[in-house]
Amino acid sequence: MGYEYALRDGAGTVIEQGTAEVDANTRPAPIDLRPGAAGIRRGIWNVVDDRLELDYSEAGGQRPQSLGGATTYRTTR
Repeated sequence: MGYEYALRDGAGTVIEQGTAEVDANTRPAPIDLRPGAAGIRRGIWNVVDDRLELDYSEAGGQRPQSLGGATTYRTTR
């Protein structure tokens, strides 16, 4: 399923935006981020309460196997 996303820094400035394809039925849950012409960034994710744990590769890289290097983001609606 495809979604639009925006990653923001602590001040709320958008640092990346694009579309994301996710699969919530697999663990760890895969995500493919498409920030425009930069290429596909493959990752994995988990949501706990209002926090998104996300670990992803550089464009064209391999998908991480665990959330050991994940960054945590606050989610909003």
